[in-house]
Amino acid sequence: MLIIAYILALIGLTYFAATIKKPFQLLHGKKSKLPDNQKWLLHGFGYLHIAIALYPCLLRWGPQVGIAIWVGVIHVAGFTLVPILTYRPNWFCYLWKLCLFGRVTTKQP
Repeated sequence: MLIIAYILALIGLTYFAATIKKPFQLLHGKKSKLPDNQKWLLHGFGYLHIAIALYPCLLRWGPQVGIAIWVGVIHVAGFTLVPILTYRPNWFCYLWKLCLFGRVTTKQP
């Protein structure tokens, strides 16, 4: 259950990261710009994945401990994504391929 929550949180944070200028240009080319409606759509998918990541934690540990573990899982996913963006940007492109809704809603080069 913890791994499922971690993967969902990592995908959710990937959606958020894809709305930032540099990672978006890494995915779609240097000259591309993200329209506001697509940015909010990606944010929505990010929030959705992070909210769904709460379910396995609640299911396994109950509401009191599950919420605390969920917050910790989000932090660990963030601490994983930051070095990927900094040192291995190509890995971020592979991670983006897991995010089906993000690829469908944004233009491909």
